[in-house]
Amino acid sequence: FLYDSYAACCDVVWKNVGCKKDEACDTTLNPPVMPTHEPTPEPTPDPTNKPTSSKPTLRPTTIKPTPRPTVKYTIPPVVKSTIDASKFSNEIFDGFENGLTSIWPWATTPELPWSTDASDKFEGSFSARSHPVLNKGDESDLHVAITSPLGGMLDFWVKSDVQMPFSGCYINIDGESKKGYTYPTSGWESMAIPIPPGQHVIMFRVWRPNFSLPPGGNHVSHTIRIDSVRYIPTISEGFESGKLQVESEVTFIGREWGFDFDPSNAHEGNASLRSPIIDAGQSSTMKLEASASSEGSLISFWYRTSVFMPIDKFTFKINGKQWIGVSTQQDGWKKFTT
Repeated sequence: FLYDSYAACCDVVWKNVGCKKDEACDTTLNPPVMPTHEPTPEPTPDPTNKPTSSKPTLRPTTIKPTPRPTVKYTIPPVVKSTIDASKFSNEIFDGFENGLTSIWPWATTPELPWSTDASDKFEGSFSARSHPVLNKGDESDLHVAITSPLGGMLDFWVKSDVQMPFSGCYINIDGESKKGYTYPTSGWESMAIPIPPGQHVIMFRVWRPNFSLPPGGNHVSHTIRIDSVRYIPTISEGFESGKLQVESEVTFIGREWGFDFDPSNAHEGNASLRSPIIDAGQSSTMKLEASASSEGSLISFWYRTSVFMPIDKFTFKINGKQWIGVSTQQDGWKKFTT
């Protein structure tokens, strides 16, 4: 036992508060039984000796994450055709002035179809408007399929008149949501969505969750509108074919530039485009007309110069603003991106 008496145990362990007999106390109220021999002390371990036994070292186990199953996107049956943008060097446009299918091959849900409407538009005379979603689970979809080898930007104007939790809108690419609205907008807003290379289906959907309208209805029409839709394809020009892919968008002022098929003069591949040799007082200008989305676009190219002032110089401008000005000879190719 640990204490000489029950009273001592009660005083030390229980502090005399509700003290009851416990296994730690001397319940016989007798002194503790002490051993008659000296206990043999345990040996002090020698730190220089290696332990005779040790616990096994646990190695961390690397658990590989389970890959998510790939779900193949299925093109909706209502989508019958696609826009082939592979031959376009500039934007293609649809303002819905002649209906849904006169320019772009739009497809819509037959039960709750989209339609053109003249009561509200961003520009022109018409916009495309979704069908109101007034019942639980309603969906009104508008699809368009685009094929482009390098991808591009889908640029459009949208006006939302939905209000969650009673209606909402989202914009998908191949079934994956990219943008959306849960509230009405006060006016038209610009939006741009990057489209990857290949064939893709863009869908505008207005839908109603399983919520009933509040008493007295709701202050929105549960629709959205889109207008002035543009697809701006990504263009890559390597000059390998000996013909400009963007020939219809290029204008030369003065002597024309020409193709150089000497691989040693190319940055990559076998060809480059070279400005002509000019005399004193002459200039040679190449102008390229290109479209940019409402969120901006990227232009990038490699250039090499052998100019030297006061004989000649090289400049590059965008809308009259100079971005490159070279008046001394440079070694090697340089990249420009903005």
